[in-house]
Amino acid sequence: VLGRLKPPDALGEALRLSGDADARVRMRGIECLDAIGTRASMLAIVGRLASEPRLRVRWRAVDLLQRTSGLKHRLDPRPWKLWAEELPEGRVLKRGMSPEAAARAEAQGATRASGFAGLSILSDHVAFLFDFSGSMWTPMADGRVPKDIVDAKLRLALEALPETTEFNLIPFTNVPIPYAPEARAAKRGEVEKALEWFSKCREKGRGNFYDAARIAMVDPAIDTIVVLTDGVPTGGLHSEMDLIVALLLERARTRPIVIDSILVDSPPGTVKRWRELSERTGGRSIEIDLSQP
Repeated sequence: VLGRLKPPDALGEALRLSGDADARVRMRGIECLDAIGTRASMLAIVGRLASEPRLRVRWRAVDLLQRTSGLKHRLDPRPWKLWAEELPEGRVLKRGMSPEAAARAEAQGATRASGFAGLSILSDHVAFLFDFSGSMWTPMADGRVPKDIVDAKLRLALEALPETTEFNLIPFTNVPIPYAPEARAAKRGEVEKALEWFSKCREKGRGNFYDAARIAMVDPAIDTIVVLTDGVPTGGLHSEMDLIVALLLERARTRPIVIDSILVDSPPGTVKRWRELSERTGGRSIEIDLSQP
């Protein structure tokens, strides 16, 4: 719809969306402002960054500003405001930073304290998804089992979350196994309960990522999925990665969500698909070696 509107009307509609009560609509609103690509729309994104209560939406604003400007400022809106005020009036802007460079800059902006398995957590409404297929249970060369390492890394991540964060845990085999029916506040007692539950969860089977992602997306509180996987879906009705990417991107058009992926020993072909899924939802994709600290 915005694409058919003339610039003044498009800007007005994007501003309306970016101020909506629903964080998912606000996310789409700032993306519309970015697509307009003028001085006025950039200043509007900066204004949203200054007032936005949801961490994930603020980081999306930073991501878009970095890609447009080529600069590496982060969550502080003041340097962004100075940059935007110097832009020429009435001109569509050129883009200054590649998606890969913007993702690296974004990752550098988060503290190590708020990270999981090497990936910084840029959300305060997050669902962690875990692939419990065979690779999670196959002992490594040193005899350690990946699940035990993931237990320890998850403890570090959850214990570092602010208590205002809302989270859920969704391991998945052929069926998803959510910790809770909806996101929980990261109070200390809730975190300990979740960690104990996760440690005792020993389910095994094929990996049905698609249905696990759908469960996360049903919860309106969740704006970010962080999935740890070997990268090869094998369970559920949809196990073809190309189809999963297409289906989730289609869902994300009307139900905005960011998908970050942590890939463990993934084949090169699937790495490319996961990177596409993450980047096109505003997220990041990294590869890790669980045998390393």
